[in-house]
Amino acid sequence: MDSGSSGNESIRRKRGAAKAKFRRKVKFFHTHVEKESSSEVLRWIFEDVEKSFDEIESIHMQLIEQRDSTSMDNEDQYMDMLEDERIEVQSVTVPTGPPSIEKS
Repeated sequence: MDSGSSGNESIRRKRGAAKAKFRRKVKFFHTHVEKESSSEVLRWIFEDVEKSFDEIESIHMQLIEQRDSTSMDNEDQYMDMLEDERIEVQSVTVPTGPPSIEKS
């Protein structure tokens, strides 16, 4: 195995760990929806989901930068699936769009 392949495998393991964390956050969110937690609590959890997704996306981009174009479809499908989960959580939390950021 060359150093590029081992580097890709290391990045994939990191991405897999980040995906597991993301999925835990999404599950936690759904648990609180079922409990009918307040919108404030759901927004807080949503922010955590967003941070987890951003982490996956960052690691994913590292992998994409090292990949050739022939394997891009599988990589795109991987992120599309996670993006769908993120959007579903967002739609429950913020039915009219993403949380606004207040500027001081």
